[in-house]
Amino acid sequence: MKKTISCLVFASIFAIVLYSTHAQRKRSNSPHTLGWDLTYSSVLKSNNVAQDDWIWKWLGSEYIRPVERLIADWKDEPITSSILIEMPASHGGERVTVWLVRTENKSYCWEFLDGKANGRIKEPLATELYDKAAENVSTWLQAEPLKPEEAPEGIPPGYLGALSFYGVGRSRQLLLTFKDYYLTENKKIDEEKPGRLVDVFKPILFKQ
Repeated sequence: MKKTISCLVFASIFAIVLYSTHAQRKRSNSPHTLGWDLTYSSVLKSNNVAQDDWIWKWLGSEYIRPVERLIADWKDEPITSSILIEMPASHGGERVTVWLVRTENKSYCWEFLDGKANGRIKEPLATELYDKAAENVSTWLQAEPLKPEEAPEGIPPGYLGALSFYGVGRSRQLLLTFKDYYLTENKKIDEEKPGRLVDVFKPILFKQ
């Protein structure tokens, strides 16, 4: 169980590319993002995250996410639903991303680590697995940031990644906290009690 949870938290997709602030503003208004603000500034501001918080820099506006290119170049059946998960790796904060896509008849999974293929690239995914995850995620509410007094040793308080969901023509974004990965008790990680993110996506990201 410990190995499975650790893999989910630390494996998948993302590229780090420096870009100008002006270009980033144009990019945030691009129609090729399924309605997501991939600068994340809107969700950070709506949750009153202080601009000196590390999550601003980690998610920040100086990076172009590879999913933007994938969406812009999409030539398959129209995307009817999609889930994007962005989270830091355990060492060095590398950008890890998982992108899931649903069309009318199919669903797919991409996994990258710092912009390089790291597993599945448009690998077919059972549609029933995607649909179950999407139904669950569509009801999620924004969690409160992890308080410093609750954070286990070595785990930063506040927010720790982001999740974007698109479905039925609507988009929403949430910030993730450590408790979305693991539950904690008395400042200790309870490895037998995965958080909602691990619980929902484990059947998708880990083949039996």
